[in-house]
This record gives sequence, structure tokens and C-alpha cells, in this order.
Amino acid sequence: MQAAHWFEIASRADIPAADFMLANAYRDGSGVPRDEARALALYQRAAEHELPEAVQTLAMAYRNGELGLRPDADEFHAQWIETAHALKHPVVAP
Repeated sequence: MQAAHWFEIASRADIPAADFMLANAYRDGSGVPRDEARALALYQRAAEHELPEAVQTLAMAYRNGELGLRPDADEFHAQWIETAHALKHPVVAP
């Protein structure tokens, strides 16, 4: 998929939304080989830049044990949910 190529270029330019979109591609194997470890690293990088969608995705991955994470990582799930609340992400904001 050509989109993954452009997301990769934008990700190298340190654009958090590109990190998120590229992470989705690696998670799903869309245009790139499926790679959960790479997806997790990209989601974490985007979340560290406070991209709400990435924060939400990480929180759910920790809660559900996705992307190679243990499903019992409650401390990390709580941390990312708290961050998503602070960013007023519509899916988790009270």
C-alpha cells in the first residue's frame, strides 16, 4: 500500500499522526508486514506526543492484552486512561 510508504516518511519527520497511522498499518498488516512490536513502539511514540487516538489505543491494548502486552498490566492501562481523560479524548472523557 502506498499510504504506508508516505506514513513512514512522515513518521521519520516526527509527525505523531503519521506514527499513529503507520502503527495501524503494522498492527493490521496493511501495506506492510504485520509487526505488533513495531506497531506498539509507534503507538507509544505518538502517545508520548499526546496524540489522543494513540493514548486511547495504548490504554485499550494494555487492558486487553493486545500487541504482545500482558492483559494484566492494570497500572499502565490506568496511566494511559488518565492521560486520555486529561486530553479529553471523546471515547474515554467523562
